[in-house]
Amino acid sequence: MSLKTSEQVSVVSGREGGADAALPATRSRRRNGESPPSTVNAVASALKILFHLSAIDAPIGVTPLARVLNLNTSTCFNILKTLVRDNLVEFDEKTKGYTIGMGVVDLAKGLFSRDIDVSTVRPMMEQVAQKHGVTVSLLRRIKDNRSMIVQLAVSDAPVRISLSVGQVLPLLLGAQGQVMAAFSGLDVQELRRQFDLLNFGRPISFDTFMANVEETRRRGWSVDEGYIVRGTVSLSVPIFDRVRLPIFACSATMFSGQYDADNASRIAQDLRAIGDAIERRLNG
Repeated sequence: MSLKTSEQVSVVSGREGGADAALPATRSRRRNGESPPSTVNAVASALKILFHLSAIDAPIGVTPLARVLNLNTSTCFNILKTLVRDNLVEFDEKTKGYTIGMGVVDLAKGLFSRDIDVSTVRPMMEQVAQKHGVTVSLLRRIKDNRSMIVQLAVSDAPVRISLSVGQVLPLLLGAQGQVMAAFSGLDVQELRRQFDLLNFGRPISFDTFMANVEETRRRGWSVDEGYIVRGTVSLSVPIFDRVRLPIFACSATMFSGQYDADNASRIAQDLRAIGDAIERRLNG
């Protein structure tokens, strides 16, 4: 993307004897000890587009996007093309609309894992994955309605469940969602609002979801029996920050044939040990 800028010229008093009577505004401000403004219109417009797309849940066309952001339609379209090329924005062929892209997640990975170096707990995650033949994931809450996988460990079983670091999930989806619902302090109205936006692998009512949340709160860990993907089961434990809000969740995902109540309890204990190690690093 090529950017063009222009400098305004301001008139300043020259020294006696004929110094320059006109200097660029930025140079004048520097002489006076001021910091010059440095807004680049195309960059500012691109940021407006990214912030707006990250705040909405459905694709939006270029014309309504330009209108809501007060941008020239042609300029908006050209910026979107550049952002699509760099994977920061995605274009939906069916709706002819734009959504935030996974490239933004790649940019954010370092930020969302910088509370601790999550690689330090990877050996523990790998031990649990191998011991139980499961996929272990560490998720970080990134917004009021989203979480992101920031670390993974998989078993060496010939058939295993595959997830991806950087994958963004709705906050309340799956076992980690029950953990977040149980301990995040969200009221029932907000839980219901987010629940109604979820797509499940098999049906679940809000009353059943809330009963599972209450059981998670009582037990300290959660179970999701195929509500994300049929034939799978996931367990999750909360990982708390200094004010006892869940900032991470550590989850184990397996095939339903691997699951039984006794085994679940043992897996949950091992996940809790990972959570305790992270909390010690987080909270000193």
